[in-house]
Amino acid sequence: MPSVSDDSVPVYEEDAVNLAKRLEHAASARNAVPKQEVVAAIDGLSQYSSVRGLSKEVLEILIDTLTKAQCHLDQGTSGRIIKALIPRRKVSEEAVLKIVGCLGSGPNKPSLSIQAGFLRWLVMVYNVLEDYTVLSQLYGVLFGLLDMITLRGYICHLLSLLTRRKHIKPFRIQALLQLQRDIGNEQRINALVHVYKNYYPDAIVGEAARPFKAGIFSHPNPEWMQKVLAIQEANAGNNPSSQGKSSFKVVKQVGGLSSKRRKTERVVVPEVYTFGATETSVTLEEVQNADDFVKKLDKLDLPNQLAAVLEDRLLQMLLALNPSESSQDRINNWMRTCLQDNLRCSTTTTPGATARTGVLLSKISRYTRSTRKLLPPVEDFLRNYLQQWDGKSNVRKIFELASFLPLQEYEKLYSTFLKPIEKVMRSGSSNVSAAILLGFYTALLRNWAVTYGRWSPEKERLDNQTQCMMKFVKHVGVLSLSLLGDSADSEILSFYECASSLPWENSLFRVALPPDQLIYHFLFTGNTMMFSRVCGILVRYKTALELSRRTGGYSGQFVDHFNGFIMDICNCVWRNRAFVLPGPNDAGNKSALGCTIPKIVTDVLETAARDRAQDIKSLFFLSKSPMFTHFSAECFRSIEAEKDVTVKHSGPITSSSLKQLGESGGVKMTYAEYRTTVLDYLKKMGFVGISNFMYATMTSLIPKASEGAPSLQQQRQRLVNTRKRRSGMRAAPAPADASGVGVEKTRNELEF
Repeated sequence: MPSVSDDSVPVYEEDAVNLAKRLEHAASARNAVPKQEVVAAIDGLSQYSSVRGLSKEVLEILIDTLTKAQCHLDQGTSGRIIKALIPRRKVSEEAVLKIVGCLGSGPNKPSLSIQAGFLRWLVMVYNVLEDYTVLSQLYGVLFGLLDMITLRGYICHLLSLLTRRKHIKPFRIQALLQLQRDIGNEQRINALVHVYKNYYPDAIVGEAARPFKAGIFSHPNPEWMQKVLAIQEANAGNNPSSQGKSSFKVVKQVGGLSSKRRKTERVVVPEVYTFGATETSVTLEEVQNADDFVKKLDKLDLPNQLAAVLEDRLLQMLLALNPSESSQDRINNWMRTCLQDNLRCSTTTTPGATARTGVLLSKISRYTRSTRKLLPPVEDFLRNYLQQWDGKSNVRKIFELASFLPLQEYEKLYSTFLKPIEKVMRSGSSNVSAAILLGFYTALLRNWAVTYGRWSPEKERLDNQTQCMMKFVKHVGVLSLSLLGDSADSEILSFYECASSLPWENSLFRVALPPDQLIYHFLFTGNTMMFSRVCGILVRYKTALELSRRTGGYSGQFVDHFNGFIMDICNCVWRNRAFVLPGPNDAGNKSALGCTIPKIVTDVLETAARDRAQDIKSLFFLSKSPMFTHFSAECFRSIEAEKDVTVKHSGPITSSSLKQLGESGGVKMTYAEYRTTVLDYLKKMGFVGISNFMYATMTSLIPKASEGAPSLQQQRQRLVNTRKRRSGMRAAPAPADASGVGVEKTRNELEF
C-alpha cells in the first residue's frame, strides 16, 4: 500500500482513490495505518472533495469502509469522513441501499454515531439522489426504526420527504400515534404526524395534531449543500447535453439528470418522477403529445415531488386543470422549507448564495406568472427578506414577485412590503432606482386589475380592497411629486396610464385623481408628448366618472375638482383664457381652478406680459405655446403650400390675423377651422391624447368625434347590462345614438 505524506493533497482522481483505499485499510484492523497518515488522508480527501467532489467509486469505498461491522476508526475520524462525502454527481441507489442496510442494533452493525451521521448525510443529499425507488421501497424499514432515540430525528426528517399516500397504512398511523403518546411532546414526531394528517385529515384528530416549530425539517446544513450544488454545476458539462423539454413530454437524462438542469442553474428542483407505478398506472412520463394528455387527463397520477411544477410546464397544466388543496399544500411545504434555507444562506458569506437565491426566485417567478397568484410561502419569504435586502441583489426577481402581492389592509401592505422597498430604492440618488420603483408600482396595480377585475363587489364585501387600492394610488401620487424632474416623468405617466385604464365597469375600482401639481407640471413643462399623455389620462378618467354616475358615483366636490383640470387645460390651450377664475356671471367657467396659481402671482405675470405687448391669457394657445408653436406653424405652411397662395402668414396666428390674411389674398379659413385643423395635425404627428381630449371635452367638437363611436348613453346602457347579467336579470337593448347631444349638466356630473 503506498504511503501518504502529511501534506499530500490529491491532484488526480487516482490519488483520491488511493487515499480512500488507505482509509479502508486503516479501518480493517487496529493500528493498521499510523494515525498521522489517517489524519493526512482525511485532510487530503476533505480538501479534494471540497473542490472537485468525490466520484462514485470513492464514495462507495468510503461508505463500505464505515458500514462494516468491524470498523476500527474512532468516532471523530468517522464523522470527518462522512462530512467529506461531497458527491460530484448524483448519489447512486447502491450507496443508499448500503446506508439503510447498516441501520439498526446488532453485533454486525456500525456504531449508532456512524448510523446517525449517515442518516443526516442522506437527508442532506436527498435532492441529489439518482433515483428514489429504492428509498421508497425501504420506507417500512425506516419507519420501524422510529423507536431508536439516536436515529429518530433524522428518520422523521427522511420520512417526511418520502411519505406519499401509498405509504400511509392504518397500522402505521396507529403505531405513530402510539409512539407520540409514549414519548410525549417531541417536535419531529409531531411534524411527521402532521404530514400524515395532510393525507388523511379524518384519521388524525384532536390532541394528536400537536403544534411543532416551523421549519423543523429545513436542510441541516445549507452552506454544505450550496458547496455540493456548486461542484455538481461545475461538473455538469461533462455529462451529455439534451434537448429542451417539450411542453407535452417529460424528458429525462440517463442517471436521472433532468434536461432542465443546465450548467448555469445551481438550485436543485425535483424532477417529475412517479415511482411505484403499476401496469394500470398512468403517469406524466407516459404523455407524448397534447392529444395524449387530454385523453389521460382524468387518470394521470401526480408525481412524487410536486415541487417539480416550478420547471415542468406539463405538470403546471395538470395542476391547473385538476387543482386540489392537498397538492397545493405539498407545493407550499416544499417551497417554505426551500425559501427558509435560502433566507438563512443570504445572511452568510457563502460564495454563490445570492446567485442561487436568484435562480430559485426566477423559477418561482415563472410559476407565479403562469398562475397569477403569489403563494403564501413566497409572501412570507418576501416579508422577511425585504427587512434585510440591500436593494441591489435580485432586484428584478424581487419586484416581479412583489408585483403579485394581493390586496389587503393598506397599512399592513405599506409597512410590511412597500416601505422597506422604498427605503432601499430611495436611499441613493440614482434616477434609475426611481424609475424601477415606479415601474414596480405600475406592475402591481396592473396585476390587481387583472386579478380582481372579475370579482363581484355586489356579491362580496370588498371595501378593504377598494380602500387599499385608492390609498395606494394616492400614495404613489405623493411619491411622484418628490420625483418630478428626476428623469422619472415618463414612469410617472406610465403609472397613471395604468391607473386610468382600470376595469371601471367593476365598482371595486374607484377613481383616485393625481395630485394637482402633477397635472399642471406637465401642462407647463413644455414637453408636447408628456402633455399629450396627460390629456389621454384625463380622458380615460372622464370616461370612468361618466360610467359611474348612475351606479353610485362620486361627490359633487370631487367631480367639480376634476372638472377644474379639464377647464384649466381648455382655457389655456383652446379658449385663450389661461388662469381665468370663475366669475359671478361666467357659468361656462365655474369649475376653473386658475391652474391653482394664486391671484397675486397671475397679476405679476399679467403685468409682465402686458409690458411685452402680450396677453397672458392667450400665451398658451395652440399657435403661441412653446409646446405647439412649431407644429401649428408647420401645419399652416402645409395648408398654404397646398392652396398655392402668394400671400402668406407670418407670426403666430390669431383670429384677427387670420381674417386679415383671407381679405388680403391669403388662405381663407375661419378661426374654428384653423383650430380643428391643427388638432388633427397634432393627432397625425402622434399626439393622440391632445386630440382625444379636445374632442371629448369641448361640446362643439363632441358631435364630430362621436361619429361611428358609441355615445355616452350607449356606454351607460352597456354598464347597466353588464350588472344585470351578473345578477341574472334580462339586459335591455342599448339606445340609439343621439347625434350631437352634449354632456348633461347636473351637480354630480361632468361639466364642460
